[in-house]
Amino acid sequence: MQILWINKINHNENTAIARISAKDFFELCETAEIGQTKAAIAVDRDINASTKDMITFEEIVKYSQYTLKIALESELNRMGYKPQTKEGFIYAEGNLPVMLVAHLDTVHKDTVETICCSPDGNIVMSPQGIGGDDRAGVYMILRIIKKHRCHVLFCEDEEIGRLGARKFAESVIKPEINYIVELDRRGSNDAVFYDCDNSKFSEFFTRFRFKKEKRNASDIFIIAADLGVAAVNISAGFYNAHRKQEYVDLSVMEKNIECVSRFISISTKKIRIHSCCSTPE
Repeated sequence: MQILWINKINHNENTAIARISAKDFFELCETAEIGQTKAAIAVDRDINASTKDMITFEEIVKYSQYTLKIALESELNRMGYKPQTKEGFIYAEGNLPVMLVAHLDTVHKDTVETICCSPDGNIVMSPQGIGGDDRAGVYMILRIIKKHRCHVLFCEDEEIGRLGARKFAESVIKPEINYIVELDRRGSNDAVFYDCDNSKFSEFFTRFRFKKEKRNASDIFIIAADLGVAAVNISAGFYNAHRKQEYVDLSVMEKNIECVSRFISISTKKIRIHSCCSTPE
């Protein structure tokens, strides 16, 4: 795995990649990979040096879906969970009545061989497609469950019809949870509630700097209906999803790991999809 630090990027907190478009950043990254510019420097440095006690983001983005599933089963076991690895998904029971969801596949066909970083280390991209949708969500969940023992669901094949989510819904696994949080949304502060018309639930989440956005199909659309509980899809810090120019803002991931950790720590009753039922206290 090669990590390239692109020195022609001027990062600004008001924009994900300031003064240079994602397309130009991608072209610099692609050119640097084949050694035709001095705009990048290859360094032997892990972009997750502070979290060496767990699988790193760099490792997560380079794995195939199959290999990642095996690695996550091992990681969950190491963390003290007893994962159930089934066709289409991995589920691990927790003791906090919240289920965190992400999917393992990406739209990109090539294995990530090069990661390009902005000088501040916040923006990452790959000529092969970084796969932030939804490897960012996978990484964020692993970080969150280090301190908060939530239920965990990793689904396969979301990008080709949410097949793993359908397998989970067809299974006998029906965890007793209060609500679901998925980390599979582009951007920095979106919250998508799908068919959940529980206004107090949406108000609860938008207190944590998230803003309500329009729906896009994702795994929890199926899972929430099956379990009958409210669900929200939260931004995971990736941009330009489904394109080679996709990039991930690691600083957004860190902020949202903190935000999710804060709101799952608040005690609630079981929250139904519809507002006639239980709501956050």
